[in-house]
Amino acid sequence: MYGILQQCLGVEAVTDKEILWHAKCHQTFLHRSLFEARGADGTEWLETEVVAAAVRQCPPSTSVAALWIAMKEADVVPLGDDSLTLSLMSGRGLVPGQITELFGEAAVGKTQLLLLTVLSTCAKGGVAIYIATEDIPATRLSQLAEHVARQHQRTATELLERLFLRRVKSAAEMTDLLTSGNFDEVARLNPLRLVVLDSIAAMQWDEGFSVQQGEAWRSLAARLRVVVLIANQVRFTDDNPALGLAWSHFVHTRLHLHRYQKASVRRLSIVFSPHLPQNQVSVIITEKGVELSV
Repeated sequence: MYGILQQCLGVEAVTDKEILWHAKCHQTFLHRSLFEARGADGTEWLETEVVAAAVRQCPPSTSVAALWIAMKEADVVPLGDDSLTLSLMSGRGLVPGQITELFGEAAVGKTQLLLLTVLSTCAKGGVAIYIATEDIPATRLSQLAEHVARQHQRTATELLERLFLRRVKSAAEMTDLLTSGNFDEVARLNPLRLVVLDSIAAMQWDEGFSVQQGEAWRSLAARLRVVVLIANQVRFTDDNPALGLAWSHFVHTRLHLHRYQKASVRRLSIVFSPHLPQNQVSVIITEKGVELSV
């Protein structure tokens, strides 16, 4: 497993002993598959580059905690904030080049989590695009920006300057936007890390799901190597995600946010993922966004 790291770092960059030390530290937090070159889509190679970027910054004497921080800053896109990502995903975060779906009933807190994810990405130096199919929650966005900015010793203005907002009203308009080349232009000029759609079902109820749009989202994620995070509703008849199997085929990781026991408590679950085990955490919606429930 050390060969992949050596290839990324360069044989002369670190010794075998240093690679071994860093690899063992990372295995405290990550699955062993992180160090294996599996699959043809390059996902594991990209994740290994995240490790390599962290190792480059840290000498062998670095503490595990410091190495963890370096890795977080190297390339990981957090879901919500770092504490939520660590608890639910063992710190691995959202994977570039893939589509992650967050589904749940209305008013359960999906938009809160999306906004927090967008702002956390901007606070870490990335650029994000937030696409709304209904009114953009400008007031709530400003409130969360102030909170996230204080956490990262930045200003809300700095975060919001790294965020592109767009409103779309129909599936046809969304497909046109995806195929227009606008995203490519943003990525060419900025460190684009995250594209969020809130939500895909809202504009599909009357028109039906367009496979063309699903293919366009998948192409965007793979071509620009960005995280695509899409909110979805539940079906009227049950608690399953809207749009059925036609849409599910395009989803790599599915997350479910739903009410649990007390009205104020939500359960956030990993339903399926190619790189994460099933897991769940309890969260609450607060003025600071989405926080772990004590």
